[in-house]
Amino acid sequence: MKQLGLSFVALAALAACAPSFSPDTAVSYKEILRMSEKQPYECAQYDAASDTCEVVSTIKENRDGTVAVRSQFQANIFAPATITIDANLTPDGARLCGDYKNVGITVDSNLTAGENRDLAEILRQTLQAYGTVCGAYYRRGAGIVAVSEYPDGRLVEDQPVLGVQFFPEAKPLRDLQP
Repeated sequence: MKQLGLSFVALAALAACAPSFSPDTAVSYKEILRMSEKQPYECAQYDAASDTCEVVSTIKENRDGTVAVRSQFQANIFAPATITIDANLTPDGARLCGDYKNVGITVDSNLTAGENRDLAEILRQTLQAYGTVCGAYYRRGAGIVAVSEYPDGRLVEDQPVLGVQFFPEAKPLRDLQP
């Protein structure tokens, strides 16, 4: 889901219409890695009034050239839950891509451990239905947004555009908004 330090990993949990973006406004994942060196916590949809985020992610380059992304978000599925998605993504130009087959997904809620595992598996299957998806960043006004794209550059239709900011400390989560 919308992720990556890139929030695109957590995007599948949300729904919204996504506009198109010009390649000349793309922000390379390398630039995102540089930004996250001093402020390692990417916050999607920051709300200053509550000092909270809808998604908090970290992004780190692995020795093999892939990029490790951990994204956390809260959702009320059958009970309030914190969902963590860990992925190793492959660079594709300015973007990072993956297919959700080998991601780690955990659900932490007041349900039983077995129910949490079942929810994680349902989420994995839902994400895998998208096939390969790329997380991309673009400049929008004075800020940066994260989107989900297919490898051919088409935006994933039911995924939101998430404004992202970086912070030195993880901000508290608030529930994802549809």
